[in-house]
Amino acid sequence: MQKNLLLTGRPGIGKTTAIIKTVKLLSLSGIRPHGFFTEEIRESGKRTGFQIQTLEGRTGTLSHLDQESS
Repeated sequence: MQKNLLLTGRPGIGKTTAIIKTVKLLSLSGIRPHGFFTEEIRESGKRTGFQIQTLEGRTGTLSHLDQESS
């Protein structure tokens, strides 16, 4: 049976760490999770955007201050 999980919370409380550790544990158990998480892009100590990373290892820029709007 497929399960969906959405993890939310304030910045810096360990959401990304929890996701990465959970994915590793599930993978060791033979379960292949799918999905993505986001991480901040920081430049000179300031948040300038967000990167998206799939659980399969693909990455891309989700948003960035330098992105041109269409």
